[in-house]
Amino acid sequence: MNSQTFFLLMTMGVLISGPVQAAGLSGTAKAKDARTLVINGETVELYGIDAVEIDQTCRTKRNKEFPCGHVAANALASVVRNAQVSCRPEGSGGAVPKVICRAGPIDIAEQQVLQGWAFADPETGERYRRAERAARALNEGIWKGRFDFPWDWRKQHR
Repeated sequence: MNSQTFFLLMTMGVLISGPVQAAGLSGTAKAKDARTLVINGETVELYGIDAVEIDQTCRTKRNKEFPCGHVAANALASVVRNAQVSCRPEGSGGAVPKVICRAGPIDIAEQQVLQGWAFADPETGERYRRAERAARALNEGIWKGRFDFPWDWRKQHR
């Protein structure tokens, strides 16, 4: 194989490798963590939100530690369980495609935020700020206790 053929094949591979970049993605989904889904073998991240990390712990009002990262991932899993999920690309950059996904009429990222298991991303989450304010006011999810915002937690643990 000459270098031109190799370059052409590599370029074609890049262009067709990610179904999310072109026309969207749909199918059954599994939660990898509180903001990452795997759909038809493709890993995608929900656009506009940030969520506690899988290994992150939080504290209840009574100061009892609990695995909020796993609880948040389970919350996402329950939203997508037995649902046909459809995603469209949004934003760019990063190793994992950023998407907005729906399970029927439900915006999955918004649901995570409303349940108090995710936050409106400080940079890209304008569309989810109202949901975050509601979850906070109602003490949903991790708002019931004490926690580190995920961006602060990552700075301390990586």
